[in-house]
Amino acid sequence: MIVRYTAYLNIIFFLLILFTCRCIPFWKIAHKILGEKIFNLLNKRHCLIWYGFITSVAIHATLAMYPQII
Repeated sequence: MIVRYTAYLNIIFFLLILFTCRCIPFWKIAHKILGEKIFNLLNKRHCLIWYGFITSVAIHATLAMYPQII
């Protein structure tokens, strides 16, 4: 169950990173979709989103490989 929730978190964090990274052209689309205020708020926290993504992936991978931990 925790593995499933971390999988969903991985997808959410990935999309947030995808839409806020200025190295990837999706940020122009996200800026139009989200609006300037929300986009700027997320863009300021881009590095924190990376930390959340890395943590979520680590928890997901650990629990997927070692299910007896749960």
